[in-house]
Amino acid sequence: MPPPETFDRCLDRTNTLLDAAPATFDIPGMLLLDPAKSVRYYPARWVDKTKSTGRFIGRRPQAYGADLWCYIDLESGVPRKFLDLPLPKSRVRGCDEAWRIQAAIDARRAEPQRFRVRRGPEGWVVLDLFSPVPMWARRRWDAVGEPVPSTGCLFSYRFRPTEIEEEIRFARDILWLAELT
Repeated sequence: MPPPETFDRCLDRTNTLLDAAPATFDIPGMLLLDPAKSVRYYPARWVDKTKSTGRFIGRRPQAYGADLWCYIDLESGVPRKFLDLPLPKSRVRGCDEAWRIQAAIDARRAEPQRFRVRRGPEGWVVLDLFSPVPMWARRRWDAVGEPVPSTGCLFSYRFRPTEIEEEIRFARDILWLAELT
């Protein structure tokens, strides 16, 4: 798990690195995670870069293997600078870094990614999540909870009632998620 930090600190640090990146040119086939799309349906957030302006999490194709994760600065759909993820010296996967940066972008826009808490069978409490989270968060939840089939969300974990408050605090303070009300 990375050291705790605010979403502002995460974005400021990443934007400083992006500002220092060299200029780039067109990247064919680039897809972006659109922060304006609903945080409650992750697949619909992926869009073509056409005419977009701003800084985005993206996926760029490569000749062999899975698409690469990146953080990109666009002006009217034209790439100006980008950083491949994971960043140098990072100890996490590119997707984990991307999902954390996207959570910071959403939180800064006052549209944080969401979770839902509901009662499960046999006294368990279920945490439903609508967006992917880094693997280090999933490992934590694998250790203190149990993945369960999800309904109307991306994935779900169940926890004992004695554990749920700590996991809600973790989701809010470390992952910058907000409870769906």
